[in-house]
Amino acid sequence: MTNEKDICLSGSGLTKVFGMGRQKTVAVDHVDFNFCEGEVVSIVGESGSGKTTLAKML
Repeated sequence: MTNEKDICLSGSGLTKVFGMGRQKTVAVDHVDFNFCEGEVVSIVGESGSGKTTLAKML
């Protein structure tokens, strides 16, 4: 369990959409996270799943 005062970086409901209307593509959809000091984190997923987009958002 994470103590709130230990959280260094927090995100809630992160979403990234490219394009508009019928041409829109949701690259990242409602991502939540809490990163703590000293924690090692990796983002794993298939090609095209939004890993780089999420990293650029941070």
